Amino acid sequence: NISLKQGEEAANSLKMAALHHRFFIAATAFTIVLGWDCRKISKGNANGGSEIEKLGLFLKRLGLSTLKMLPVYPLFAVIIAFCFVFLIDICDALNIPFQWLNDPVYYGILYGPFSAIYWDVKW
Repeated sequence: NISLKQGEEAANSLKMAALHHRFFIAATAFTIVLGWDCRKISKGNANGGSEIEKLGLFLKRLGLSTLKMLPVYPLFAVIIAFCFVFLIDICDALNIPFQWLNDPVYYGILYGPFSAIYWDVKW
């Protein structure tokens, strides 16, 4: 017999596994898209080097940029949230329902700061 507590623990464990799975997929997709975008730019440059060297340089830049971003990630998330506060106030003043902003607020705050990593690596 499975007790209610064991059932809840199993459900929580599955939720955490799904969350880790989604994070891994998002991080992999982010890295692939960023690498593809950077490769597109580097094809215009005639700096030579093998594909492995370019991949090593890309991964090094990605790692360094991520390390630089970690301490300021919470600050960027708060700045993004602060911007949405003004947008919500505008919607409220104009009597426009602001529930449509739920997803942009969630994803903007969660993934928005990663755009700083994207631009740092790309440029």
